[in-house]
Amino acid sequence: MQTFELPIQPPPFDYFLAWHTRSPEDPATNWLVDVLSARFASHDLRPKSL
Repeated sequence: MQTFELPIQPPPFDYFLAWHTRSPEDPATNWLVDVLSARFASHDLRPKSL
């Protein structure tokens, strides 16, 4: 996964992950949740001050 700087500063927004109740048993879902969690945790996602 790669990230790129945007040419504009978008307004802040909330994001959520949701999945079916049976998904915790699914190895693919667990992998995806782990990958996304680690990726977002490694970035400072707070808005930059101007």
